[in-house]
Amino acid sequence: MLADPLAVFGIFMLGAAADALITYAKQKHIVGECREALELASEPGKATAESPFGMKALVVGRDPEMISIFSHLFRENSIETQKCFLESVAIDQLSSEKFEAVVLDFDHVGRCADILKSLPRPNKHVVVVAIASDSRAKEIASALGAAFIIERPLVPSQIRDLLRSVYGRMLHDRQAYFRLAVELTVSIRRGSGDLLECTTINLSQSGMAVRTPHPLEVGERLSIAFAVPNTDLFVSAEGAVIWDNRDGKAGIHCQYTNSSVQARFFEWLHDQFFTRFERMQTELSLAHSIQATLVPTLSFQTPRFEVYGKSIASTEMGGDLIDVVESDGSLLAYVADISGHGLPAGQLMGILKAALRVSLQFHQRPVALLEGADRVLPALKTPDMYATLALLHFDGSTQAEYALAGHVPILHYRHRSHDTVQLAMEQFPLGLILGGRYASQRVSYSPGDVFLMLTDGITEVASERDEEFGLARLEQLLSQEAAQPLSRIWELVMDGVKQHGMQQDDQSLLLLRVREPTSGNNNGNSCQEKLFA
Repeated sequence: MLADPLAVFGIFMLGAAADALITYAKQKHIVGECREALELASEPGKATAESPFGMKALVVGRDPEMISIFSHLFRENSIETQKCFLESVAIDQLSSEKFEAVVLDFDHVGRCADILKSLPRPNKHVVVVAIASDSRAKEIASALGAAFIIERPLVPSQIRDLLRSVYGRMLHDRQAYFRLAVELTVSIRRGSGDLLECTTINLSQSGMAVRTPHPLEVGERLSIAFAVPNTDLFVSAEGAVIWDNRDGKAGIHCQYTNSSVQARFFEWLHDQFFTRFERMQTELSLAHSIQATLVPTLSFQTPRFEVYGKSIASTEMGGDLIDVVESDGSLLAYVADISGHGLPAGQLMGILKAALRVSLQFHQRPVALLEGADRVLPALKTPDMYATLALLHFDGSTQAEYALAGHVPILHYRHRSHDTVQLAMEQFPLGLILGGRYASQRVSYSPGDVFLMLTDGITEVASERDEEFGLARLEQLLSQEAAQPLSRIWELVMDGVKQHGMQQDDQSLLLLRVREPTSGNNNGNSCQEKLFA
């Protein structure tokens, strides 16, 4: 792998100068290497997005399809997924981390039974999902406490339904294990009689983590007292040290001395847990609303064009963007794809749309639009993020101007010759490397032509044999179905993608048809009326 992003950029430009033919697949590989280099250069130890409750699932297996399905479905519920295929590694992970669910592939991992037999604390009561097609494996999994048993072939929609009930159990388990991050003053009296003033790091039903002025001994008995904030509740407990890192932090298991006080304390923790849960649900709902506002379904006609486009996010907040802007007799259509998922990608997507819309107010041409966005984005994102983009600009002439920045080729169905061609350009994504220079090209078009723009969340959907959906299928479908209504073409494409494999990324598809010049007046909202209503 090339460790220096500038070296990658230099090699790319050298190849272009030598008129080398760089395919889209090769370009993706180069960009991938550059992105890895940028990630390595970014801040070490940077935290990744996790579940609001820190919920985690461990998937143990060797089958890529099984791992892919469960990883995607857990991610839909904001559950972090870890993966391994060795029994020894699984047991190590279960010994050192708390998981709310474990998926074991009895069909492909020979020692799943040993994993269940030796479940260590704190995962004694973890929700176990077993993949088992053999009757003997089913019996073993059931006898060892598997809550759910799934047979092959794996059907994502059925597994999604099952995981809804798994999620309920996980949530219940997490509530019991819930650590409330809070700083409270705690009085701790040691067996020697010394009184320590400590501060909690977190609280749970079973104990607390604290910052201590002096190391504590594992197994040491303690007397503990603290006040619950915003209540008249004062809690007393007997405790035992279960760990101490010898650097000012310790974990204490608590036994509460008064049952009524314990009940009120647990009720307070319960309220804190569901307050956070409701806040998370509100935030997810808000993210979905923002997504719908920033990336609405586009469906309208102008005297010269028909447009239909829609984006399907893989999470509540996607990073794909489709947009069409009509102004002063010209029309600009573009599709963009922000690297990554979730809120960071959604935020950068909104910034990119705003930047392009502002630039269009100054009637900037496609190349100026790309170079302007490329200058704006670096200061507003993390180093490993970038945006790919494809755009078409119609200025009233018989040729359209197009430009691509690291993006999937545009497909152009030519009505006169009844064939479909790719419009591709090898240029770097936006915001990846400072100082990028961009170019555009022109293509002739005529009435009846259809342009298809999309993101790689469609082309990279993989089948059970790990074969990508690709562009060839789209070219064939577009050539065969170009006369259909654009909404119908959209449905045919997405039905084919869904049958081919499971969605792993945001999926966006924008279609534009050139109308006959005698089509008459506008039969629908103009783009500006549609988007600014």
